Amino acid sequence: MNRSIITNALIVLIALIGITFTAQSQTYVLSTVAGETRDSVTVGSRAGYQVSPDPTIVALSAIMNPSIYKWVFSNAAPIRKSDGTLDTDLSPLNVGFYSDTAISAIMPAAPSTITVSVMERSQPKAGTGCDGNTQTLNLDVLPRGTIAFTTLSDGACSAQPFNIPVNLTGFGPWIVEYSITYTTFAGVSSPAVNYTIAGANAATLGTVANHGATSLNLVIPAIQLNSGLGTYAVNIINVFDRFSMKSLDLTLVASQAGDKPAVPFDIFVYPTPTTSPIKHVKNL
Repeated sequence: MNRSIITNALIVLIALIGITFTAQSQTYVLSTVAGETRDSVTVGSRAGYQVSPDPTIVALSAIMNPSIYKWVFSNAAPIRKSDGTLDTDLSPLNVGFYSDTAISAIMPAAPSTITVSVMERSQPKAGTGCDGNTQTLNLDVLPRGTIAFTTLSDGACSAQPFNIPVNLTGFGPWIVEYSITYTTFAGVSSPAVNYTIAGANAATLGTVANHGATSLNLVIPAIQLNSGLGTYAVNIINVFDRFSMKSLDLTLVASQAGDKPAVPFDIFVYPTPTTSPIKHVKNL
């Protein structure tokens, strides 16, 4: 898809949900596309990679069997199939070679830079095959995105849309999953209700090329605050940035304790008074 179209769509989305932010410029790596030499992933994620078989080899199916591929991660990460199960190489004759053109691997648990390389080996039906050139992709393994409330409580009048000020780290766009627990001022609580930002699945907060703290507002729609007067405790469940969203298994990069606030943000919905008519007071 055209990048300008994506950018314009995100700008429109940000305008619709009323989000403002300030960004700090920093160079970062886009999602992998053909011809790039670097990729960015999140610590602990399972990332997938693939190559296309040489078309000349494919066209010669009468004399050639399907090629095999030597996949290697520089940190010796085990090669997995695209579904996440461990793959088995073709030893003893082809140690380190796999029949799969699409593989995956679990990324390191700490930020680092590693590489993944692949080489295609042809498999003629008679005779010895030929080794192709080795392709290498550099992987920048980045920290997970984080979110923090900059204050812990505030009040609103009736069920109005509410902006919770937050700091996000990571590379936008982000997805934030949260819950709201409603408690009346008399102390009666209702079960927590789960949402994603703006109440829509996979709603995004915006695009920011920055892994430092980015200040913006978590917008809570009025409909999520319309149970009545009382306290609405907002708890963050998960936060994902653009690189953790590239993971083949988001459960591997779900927020941990240090990635999100330890306590909720309390929104107090107070009654809006109805001003009575003015009455003339008689002379004393």
